Amino acid sequence: MKSKLALYAAFFVLSSVCLGQQWEKNIHLPDSIGVPAGWRSLAYNSRNHTTYVSGDKSDSILVVDASTCKAVERIAAGGGVQAMCYNPRDNKLYCSHARADTVVVLDGASHQILAQIGVGHSARAFCFDSLDDKLYVGNWGSGSVRVIDCGADSVVATVERGGSGDVPNGM
Repeated sequence: MKSKLALYAAFFVLSSVCLGQQWEKNIHLPDSIGVPAGWRSLAYNSRNHTTYVSGDKSDSILVVDASTCKAVERIAAGGGVQAMCYNPRDNKLYCSHARADTVVVLDGASHQILAQIGVGHSARAFCFDSLDDKLYVGNWGSGSVRVIDCGADSVVATVERGGSGDVPNGM
């Protein structure tokens, strides 16, 4: 029995080493702009080749130029960003503010705030539907999922599940 467990363990270790993706480069972020406190999520903007880094204990989002791996800007977008999702169709970045129960919409080119959408208590997870241009927002605190029409930046549906913690932290 112990030899079978050792064999399984060796298989999983070897397969993860052989099949895993190799790091291309480490990015040292603590520069003059600084890393958001309690960093929590990343999003990639494919139009202008930038990466966004957010923190749930910070009131801003760090913008990193993916070509040079240098921090280039901080976006003041409120506090407690739990999740981010980039919408390439509309060139928008969606940021959840779990403490404010809103999703803030940023223009992907100018990084200006376009809208703030009320979504329910403790929004923590996003899933983008590129075919229908919809964003699904999991509200961990209220056990609901809000559906946002990304073209109009408004809630078009709510699925209530009831009870906190019923919606997954990731979607």
